[in-house]
Amino acid sequence: MDIVNVEFEKELKLTVNKQEIRLLCFKTDEHGNIKFGVNAPRQIAVNRQEIFEMKKSNKQLPGS
Repeated sequence: MDIVNVEFEKELKLTVNKQEIRLLCFKTDEHGNIKFGVNAPRQIAVNRQEIFEMKKSNKQLPGS
């Protein structure tokens, strides 16, 4: 695993299988919290870890 330090509100571009994914990190008004913006092609699934794990274990999502 690589660890990369990027300044807030600076875009990080990743290329996976010749497809570009862009990440943007924002500070929030809440102390210690940040938000991520993710821009990726539709064919690339972008999920939070708990959603990824639910899908991986074939459990149905709440409300589905």
